[in-house]
Amino acid sequence: MSAVSSNLGMDSAEYKQDMARYVWGFALSVVLTLISVVVVAGGLFPGIAWSTIGILGIAQVVTQFWAFMHLDLSREARPDLYLVLFTFLIIVLMAAGTVWVLANLASRMGMGDMSHQSMHMTDDMGNAATSMPGMKGMDGSN
Repeated sequence: MSAVSSNLGMDSAEYKQDMARYVWGFALSVVLTLISVVVVAGGLFPGIAWSTIGILGIAQVVTQFWAFMHLDLSREARPDLYLVLFTFLIIVLMAAGTVWVLANLASRMGMGDMSHQSMHMTDDMGNAATSMPGMKGMDGSN
């Protein structure tokens, strides 16, 4: 029976190293997630909360890649690392291109800053406002 288990690699040092990597990765992921929850729920660092969450998110991604996908800077893992980096580049280019096209479309349609356009659409009672140029009130006068 021991010959079968040694062929499967159950007692090897590589297996123990992989299990230790999984445990460390899981523990780091839980700690990083709990820190993020405490920062948001506890209201800590209100001025820099977004950047704190961003840094913790990047640390979470690095931890996931290292522990569970076995991506590191070793020679054996480089092709996989290049594949992940290329995929990330394509996703960033697609997202940036989409934002660029939609921002260009919005500017061409005269929809620059939309925050001021919806402020006076209704009065306090929820009725259509009559003070906006081009809008007719409920009674048809303007």
